[in-house]
Amino acid sequence: RELALDILTHSSRDEETGELVSGQQAPIGVSPPDADGQRGMKYGYRRFLAIELINAAGDEGKNADEAAKASQAAILAELQRLEISPESLDDGSFTFPVLACESKSNDPLSDLDVNVSENGARDPMSDMDWSTVCAHYRAQDLTASQIAERLGRFRPTRNEKPSASWVMQHLEILEAAPEVQIKVHQGELSVWAALQILRNAKGAATPDASPAETLEAQRQTLGNMIGED
Repeated sequence: RELALDILTHSSRDEETGELVSGQQAPIGVSPPDADGQRGMKYGYRRFLAIELINAAGDEGKNADEAAKASQAAILAELQRLEISPESLDDGSFTFPVLACESKSNDPLSDLDVNVSENGARDPMSDMDWSTVCAHYRAQDLTASQIAERLGRFRPTRNEKPSASWVMQHLEILEAAPEVQIKVHQGELSVWAALQILRNAKGAATPDASPAETLEAQRQTLGNMIGED
């Protein structure tokens, strides 16, 4: 929402031609077209989603909360300033442009590095963000030590370089229940506390416990912790 508004507020109309000048500050990275002419996105996902929200005129659907409604009102006001009608977006007669550049790199690790450096340069990434990053590097067959070494330049731990055990812990919390992961992402629960919930649930589970039963055990533990606070 914030990025969509930032793009809009930096957008303008050319004084001579009246053409829209996008306020997107940096292009997204896309791969060269494949045999079917399709391109993949390498980085810039937040920018792409922000522009998708603009093209939806800020409408987040039936489940929009009060914050979403306030965001939509602000987006609509900016669209009006730019002389873009929501109707033109709805019927497809106008589409807010996405600025993109072709990345010819064939190295997935280099593409990941660019993605992480872009995100790390903006708002501080949460522990769940770093967990996802670790999982992407792990999918490229890097060991925990190699991931820790690669992430050292980005200083995810702020004060010191990450260790292999830091990487393993962040990979492990990807097994936690969604509710636990959300609280870690929001900074309401530490990685250590999330791991205790996960490990306690696994320890209390019977050998033949289903994944759903293990998830329920985590939810109960989390509920008890919230109740005690």
